[in-house]
Parts: sequence; C-alpha cells; structure tokens
Amino acid sequence: MKKLLKTNIKQSVNLLMKEIPKIDPKFIEVLRKSTKDRFSLVAKLAEKSLTSLPWFYNGNSRINSPQSSFFGFYAFRNIVRGIVLGVNYFKSGNVLCKKNLFSPSISMYYTSAFHFLHSFLALNGRVIIDPVLGPVQVEIDEKVSSLCYKRLDKHPDVIIAILTDDNKWVFEKRKRSHEKRWQELNQIFNERDYEIPKYFKELFKYLNSYGKYNDLEANYKTLLKMISEVRHTALYTSYGYDDYVHDVMLNRDTDSSYGIDLKVRHFRAFAGLFLKDVLSQLIGLIKEVELDESIKLELKVSIITPPFETYNLHDLEDDAIYKMLSFLMDWLYVKNGK
Repeated sequence: MKKLLKTNIKQSVNLLMKEIPKIDPKFIEVLRKSTKDRFSLVAKLAEKSLTSLPWFYNGNSRINSPQSSFFGFYAFRNIVRGIVLGVNYFKSGNVLCKKNLFSPSISMYYTSAFHFLHSFLALNGRVIIDPVLGPVQVEIDEKVSSLCYKRLDKHPDVIIAILTDDNKWVFEKRKRSHEKRWQELNQIFNERDYEIPKYFKELFKYLNSYGKYNDLEANYKTLLKMISEVRHTALYTSYGYDDYVHDVMLNRDTDSSYGIDLKVRHFRAFAGLFLKDVLSQLIGLIKEVELDESIKLELKVSIITPPFETYNLHDLEDDAIYKMLSFLMDWLYVKNGK
C-alpha cells in the first residue's frame, strides 16, 4: 500500500465526518443554467457535494474534480468495490476448473484478477473511474471573474486519479483498454525500492516458460500485455491449454497430456493470492480508519454504484479468504459491529 494513501483516506474521512465541503457556488450556478440531458442531474448532485461517483470538469487546460479535497473517500470505495466484484468470478473459476473446463475457468480467473487489479491500483494511489455522468467543461474568464459553460467535444473513456508525493490528487485521461489497465502497474513497479509481489513474479516466470526473456524485470511491460491477452485467448479462441505442453503433444514428442492444465493452475494461484493480498491490505486499512454510520452508508452506496450481483460466502474453499471476506461483510453491513 502506498504509505501516503492511508493518510489521505484518513484526512478525507475526517473531513467528511466533520463537515462535507461545499462545492464552489459558481460551478453549481453554471451547471444549473444547463437544462439539457444529464447536466441538470449533475447540477442536482453537485449540491450534495458527496456523490456516489465523483464528477470532473475541464478547467485551466486540465481535468479537475470539485471533490479533490476528499478524493480519498473514492479511493477507499475502489479498493472495496474491486474486491467484491471479483469474488464471484474467482468462485466460478474454481467450479469450472473442477470440471476440467480450462478456457472458461481461465477466463473467470482472469476476470477476477482484473477486478482485484483496480483494488491494487487504488491501494497504490491510482484510482480508476469510469465517468458515468461524463465530465463537465468549465472555462474561467479571469478578466470578468465569471465562468462559462461548454460541453466537451469528446469525453475521455476513463479518468485516473493519481496521488502525488505532496498528498494531492491529479487527474488524467485514459483510453478504455484491458492492456492499458494492466500497464498502470508499470508506474508502481518502477518506483524506487518497490518490491513487486511474489505472485506477480511467479506468473511472469510462467508466461516466460519458453525462455524468451533473460531479464524479466526489463520486460515487465511485455509480460503485463501478455496477461491482458489471456482474456482474448480464453474467451474468443476457447484455448486454455498450456502452450508448451500442447506444442509438445502436437509435435508428438510425448504421448502424455500431463501438465496441459498448467495455465489454469497458474492463473488460479495468481488470482487467489491477488485476492488475499488486496483483502489483507484492505482489512488493515479498515482497522485504522474510523467511520461514523452516515459516512459508512455513503460509502456503501458508492460501492454498489453502478449496481452488481452481490456474492455470498458459500463454497469458498480457502479458509483464509473466507475469514477475511466475512470480516469485510460484517464491517460493511453490520451496524457498529453488532
């Protein structure tokens, strides 16, 4: 976890519990003048200040958010949401794996890991937001001290909030792409003294089983791209065998199919350890951040926006995962721990 993130989340939560900051009335007035489409809704939401999803505007040639002073709240939301979204896919992968349905199970393990990725990125100060309401462009005319409203010609697919070393959030545009989501890890892996999790290194070794790269660290970008490509291979070509063993069988160098499920096993281990890691970090965060019931309610609403199928704890084969998820569910849905 990024050390500064914990501080930022605590500051954001303390600020919200004390008094939710008001958005600059000028922005609300500008938005209220628009009566078309979703922007009238944005104006209504702006009056609340603390919305289920953050909203953004383009001003002074860069994207900003009127909720930047407590954006740690949305980082917290992303950490929890990524975990609860991914659990059902991890469970589905286990069910399919038992039936030797290799490509479907790999696609499920990949999907679960993709959700856990969002939690992991948020834990490291990189919060990805799909702007449901779309950003708003606000231009400032300093000469007359007024604001003028203008729609953006093209909405960014994704906005990423990045926590800087001076404890501020900056916002950048991104294209919606699985590869680009995984490549966000490069910014974290390349930080000085950062220790890449062992489960990532083990997966990289497997992906490099042909021995193409002598220096894995120098090729993380390519290996992360290979992770993103597994989704396409599993879903659209229905291929889940281990590449090396399959090639050996086709070349008739062996009569055995032993090991042909290696890819499944590696992605199952990767997804399971990924889940344990983000869960463990989240629980540590929960134990240090105090929330009153009103802010916890706002957090729960934010987590389930947009809505999704909730999961249950049945048939979880790993006791450690079961215990941590039980703790998370008790914290989220039981008032005052009772």
